[in-house]
Amino acid sequence: MCKAAKNAYQCISRSAQAQTKERMEDAMTVNIFHEADVDPALIKAKKVAVIGYGSQGHAHALNLRDSGCDVRVGLRAGSASWALAQEAGLRVAAIDEAAEEADLVMVLVPD
Repeated sequence: MCKAAKNAYQCISRSAQAQTKERMEDAMTVNIFHEADVDPALIKAKKVAVIGYGSQGHAHALNLRDSGCDVRVGLRAGSASWALAQEAGLRVAAIDEAAEEADLVMVLVPD
């Protein structure tokens, strides 16, 4: 153990310090995508299942639908959200059915 160092980072070699710093910088790199960077036709050609219709599922399902996507919401039988999703004009199905017929599945349920 390196007793003169104030932290573990100071105990490693200069080359290891450089590698560690490079890895940390890579991990903190953020890519920001703008509307012009994407092709919405890629998702519009797919059937999307949103599993769950709480605060996140509700927002995603409606935004996708308003963007022209073919959306279905997967819910448990007897879910209080079933009628809400139907009233919003969304196709609602059992979770397994919605997932089976979809090309893309978003799971937005509480943990």
